[in-house]
Amino acid sequence: MATIDISSLINTDDPYPLFAELREKAPVKQLEPNGWWVVSRYEDVVYAFKHPELLENGRTMTIYWSSSDERLREDSPINNKATMAFADPPAHTRIRKLLMTAFVPRAVARLEDRIRAITNEYIDQILAKDEFDLMADLAVPLPITLIAEVLGVDPSLRADFKRWSDASMVMTQGTLTDAEVDAILASRREFRAFFQDIIRDRRARPREDMISDLCQAEVDGDRLTSEEVHGLAMILLTAGGQTTTHMIGNGMNALLDRPELLQEIRANPALIPSFVEESLRYEGPSKMMPRYTTQEVTIRGVTIPPDQIVIALLASANRDPAQFPDPDRFDITREQRGHLGFGYGIHFCSGAPLARMEGRIAFEELLRRIPSFSRNGKSEWLPYLGLRGLRQLPLKIDR
Repeated sequence: MATIDISSLINTDDPYPLFAELREKAPVKQLEPNGWWVVSRYEDVVYAFKHPELLENGRTMTIYWSSSDERLREDSPINNKATMAFADPPAHTRIRKLLMTAFVPRAVARLEDRIRAITNEYIDQILAKDEFDLMADLAVPLPITLIAEVLGVDPSLRADFKRWSDASMVMTQGTLTDAEVDAILASRREFRAFFQDIIRDRRARPREDMISDLCQAEVDGDRLTSEEVHGLAMILLTAGGQTTTHMIGNGMNALLDRPELLQEIRANPALIPSFVEESLRYEGPSKMMPRYTTQEVTIRGVTIPPDQIVIALLASANRDPAQFPDPDRFDITREQRGHLGFGYGIHFCSGAPLARMEGRIAFEELLRRIPSFSRNGKSEWLPYLGLRGLRQLPLKIDR
């Protein structure tokens, strides 16, 4: 197989032919010009997640914050060691155990009515006009508003949350201007200061919110540090919001391409949970996750040296015909268990139940309250390496 430039993984319209070629011809492949490695088959991606002792997560934070600008790499939005999403055992095990004392299934289940109410508030605004952008008018603000409420921060600041979230999730291979870097760094400083103030307040005066719950969480006398509470809150607001946003946008984009399926689901909303799962497999919001080799690792006869970045291509694994027959067909009746839309193993997304609920309710209410809508322009994919999502999805209401 020819040399692969890492920028080709950002093919925003359709990266899947490249992923198929990688799976078939070079399932373990080194990229140019930075020497990263990619694994693209389902079995190998799962292997990478199952063996944190060989492929660790802790050093990958700098890849997420930026792979192109030194100042952004050095200015991490949060403390790596205090953040579950970027920790390895035993630190990861400890933080996750404490998180789950506050983020339990029954607490998520109690949010259903509030999710539905917030969704309908945004749909009320959509119905007041003839044209709307699903991303700007629902998919972006819904999860940010909900998570802000759950954490106990002012939802009216959601424009700031979006700006802070975007600044925290910068992951680009392009060249940023000095002004762009300065703006990102300023947003990161604001984000840190905001949460540090909130955490100090909740430790002194607990309330009925998740930041207070995280501050009070205790297992065998162990509690989260303020840095760990900060890291969890930031990840819930950024990664959690981004995941749900793009799950809704990608799902609707796939549904609009299949008018017969759209009508079938309108007629039978009980199909929506299966539709959401197939959306997560077919066009999930997480395209890849990086790992670092701790020692020589051999996968499919290819030996990768220590201290190398290995990219586990979730989006490719979810289209692997060895795991999902006829994988490029969108089929809500297929066996969907095992898809990697929320990751795998110890780093399986803690917020998956909440994201699934938000996605289900968003589609239930959109299809119930807007009898007919259609495309009103071209959907536009974001040029991100790690995320697969839409910048815009313009629609019109067919009255």
